[in-house]
Amino acid sequence: MSYVVLARRTRSRHFDEVVGQEHVARTLCNAIEQDRVAHAFLFCGPRGVGKTSTARILAKALNCAEGPTTRPCYSCASCQEISEGSSMDVFEIDGASNRGVNEIRELREGVRYAPSRDRYKIYIIDEVHMLTTEAFNALLKTLEEPPEHVKFIFATTEPQKIPVTILSRCQRFDFKRIPTRTIAEHLANVTRNEGIEAEPGGLTLIARQADGCMRDALSLTDQVISFCDGSISEQQVAQVLGVAGRDVLFRLTGALLRRQVEEALRVLDEVNSAGFDLMHFISAFVEHLRDMTVIQVSEEVEGLVELTAAELEQARHQLAHIDISVLNRMFNITIQAAETMSRSAYPKLVFEMTLVKLAAIEPLMPIEMLLKRLEAMESGVLLGPPPGGGSAPPTSPGPGSGAGGPGGAASGGGSEQRTSPRPAATTSPPTNGATVIPMAPVGLPPRPEKGDIPLTAGSPGARNNDASNGHLRLVPPGTVDRPAEPIPLKRDAPPEPISSSPEPSATASSPTASPAGVAQDNPAQPGEPEAPPEAAPDEVRLDADVPGAQHNAPEGHRAPQRVRLGAGEVMPEEDAREVWRAVVERLKADGRRVQASVYEQARILEVREGSFRLGFDPGLDVIAQKHVALVEETATALLGGGQTSWQIQLSFEAAAAPDAAAGARRSLAQEQDELHRARLERAREAIASHDLVAQAISIFSPDKFWVVLDEDDPFTEAPR
Repeated sequence: MSYVVLARRTRSRHFDEVVGQEHVARTLCNAIEQDRVAHAFLFCGPRGVGKTSTARILAKALNCAEGPTTRPCYSCASCQEISEGSSMDVFEIDGASNRGVNEIRELREGVRYAPSRDRYKIYIIDEVHMLTTEAFNALLKTLEEPPEHVKFIFATTEPQKIPVTILSRCQRFDFKRIPTRTIAEHLANVTRNEGIEAEPGGLTLIARQADGCMRDALSLTDQVISFCDGSISEQQVAQVLGVAGRDVLFRLTGALLRRQVEEALRVLDEVNSAGFDLMHFISAFVEHLRDMTVIQVSEEVEGLVELTAAELEQARHQLAHIDISVLNRMFNITIQAAETMSRSAYPKLVFEMTLVKLAAIEPLMPIEMLLKRLEAMESGVLLGPPPGGGSAPPTSPGPGSGAGGPGGAASGGGSEQRTSPRPAATTSPPTNGATVIPMAPVGLPPRPEKGDIPLTAGSPGARNNDASNGHLRLVPPGTVDRPAEPIPLKRDAPPEPISSSPEPSATASSPTASPAGVAQDNPAQPGEPEAPPEAAPDEVRLDADVPGAQHNAPEGHRAPQRVRLGAGEVMPEEDAREVWRAVVERLKADGRRVQASVYEQARILEVREGSFRLGFDPGLDVIAQKHVALVEETATALLGGGQTSWQIQLSFEAAAAPDAAAGARRSLAQEQDELHRARLERAREAIASHDLVAQAISIFSPDKFWVVLDEDDPFTEAPR
């Protein structure tokens, strides 16, 4: 007689023997005892969890000679024939091979006839979701109102493929995946009945590989028994099934938590050399990390992890001093690596690099500790034992304290920087017994209001801690040892108006004080109002009441009021730049911001009477030519005075590298960007050299420090 595999030989014979499906067994038993058996059942669930076995038990219970009963006798002809598959009144149909409408029509024709001997005519259709739509439609009427002697039992692994019209006519029973521990206990009973000695670890490994499927677990057990020859060990199971045992996962996790990269790589090499599937191994490693995380956050893990008592103790020992954030990051990195390995041609290399990354993970500093350190900085006290174990010496004065120490002054060039002496820091013993390191009282500067905040870039003495309030004092220009211009941190401040009146030093009596080519107005007589002069035909006039005369020009730049140009004379470069700047500002004032943004990119090559010659990069040729007529109209209205029509000539070629001599050839946009970049760089230097920032860098990692002056700062560099 041929060998019968364990999956068939140990098939359940009664409802209480169906492993892991107690809810289904209890419902069916109660229905039989109460005579409330439905005419159609639908058994849904994963493969190998007992759907077909339960259907056969139900058929035997209904047709047993002693029934209907919850425990078939297995001695009557009906029970024996159903077990052998030869009953004339119980039909098992494979839905995958009998899926057409013709087969269902034959079934429907046979339904009308009474059973030959038994109590009911029972149709068991396995994989019913494989039936065609026409076959389901042909079955609808019969399934809704079948004869009293007919029962239908459907089994499927994909209930979502069954039409809702069929689902609504059946009682649905959902079979669950069987827990790993339940499978291992059942396998222990099976091996004991077979006379095989098996280690619990080996049976647990088989149960994990079965993934909730009892039939798969019994098939794997058959295979392992054939290899082990009477005794099953965990190492033998891992060797036969080609999977890594839990001890390998613990070895790998321990090496990573101890940051021993060599040991972790050695474990992976052993797994690969043994022929184990790396994708399967990393999946097992992901599940292992999940179990470790659950153990770390839960006191009672019963039902949450599928580990033996020894494995649970080993896991708790490894996690004794591990922060939960480390496990979370390890899990996320491993998940991403598994996805990458599934698409990579070099899965082992990806796995190795992942192990290197996992071994380098450091625990994150809790936010509470960060807040405490910031509070300590504000109060001027740093808590923590000094490296030598004794009391720490007083801190040396920072760069902002000047050359004379805390109470000194920075001087240079005849100017003196006065600073107030810093009060002595008062300290009190902390409650936790830590050593108190006295420091100068420093505080965080208040959040600035909207607008410009003038900082002064100068010598270290220009930046100091105000002893009166402990804040970063912003020293106004002129009080440092060398002149320095203010650095505005905001670019959205209101534009600085440019006065139309001549400079005080420039008068009609001193023509040498005016720039070449610029005519100065005659001063008004006392008591007489000053009348605006008349523009000559060869003059370009920019009055204060003309939109565009007041603009946001860079510091030191002022638009000329009247520029006299002779026939064929070229306007000086600086005057030409200011005249062109007025045209661009007029475009903005007129709401032509698109055109203004384009023509801010222009390089002023030459300005003559009634014409501008502008240079553009080749990429702006189309949009510049599109708006040239509008810009000419604006220039004529602003500069022509009703007598001169201004024209614009465009040249499209890449700009040469700028130098000091050709500085005027820069566009207005380039000029603004360079000035803004210089201001920001000086502000960064002023901030980075402050005492408070230096103390923060000493506490935190220096490579995590950078300065961001504004949310819309386009020149923010990478962290330094």
